[in-house]
Amino acid sequence: MPAQPFGETQKERRAGRGDFLDLKKHYVRVKGWLPAFRTYSEATGGRVQYLTFCAKEAIDVRYFAQKGVLVRNDAANDYPSLTFVESDEEDYAIIAETLGRVRLAVHADFEKVLLDPGHPRHQDLVASFPYHVINLDFCGHIVPRKKHPYNETIRCIERIVDLQAG
Repeated sequence: MPAQPFGETQKERRAGRGDFLDLKKHYVRVKGWLPAFRTYSEATGGRVQYLTFCAKEAIDVRYFAQKGVLVRNDAANDYPSLTFVESDEEDYAIIAETLGRVRLAVHADFEKVLLDPGHPRHQDLVASFPYHVINLDFCGHIVPRKKHPYNETIRCIERIVDLQAG
């Protein structure tokens, strides 16, 4: 399949960017995620292990760090308890550069890494479990219309539950 023209890619990204800056999404951060983070932060002495698909702006990461519930250093370039996964090459580079050091950064499709024992980053990701907070902010459909109902995303969620329980 030929690559999509750059202009089209940028147009789609601009349209999708609003999804990450949406007020409803921030309401969920403030009223849902932040209280959960606070609970785990208090229970772990501030060492919340966090797995996220943070997107290019890493709004969630920066917000929770600013609120004091996700550890980062004073220079804001070291997040020792953060794992992020990003499949887009450009977005991954931006996230990695702007956040600095993290517990684990994975540049790959999450479902493929988690479900394929032969993937080069599979063992790193599996060994990083368990987490206190997992933000499965999938940008697609949980059950895509044209895929079998027991698709990779559902299998991925099932694997996460297994790893958390283990």
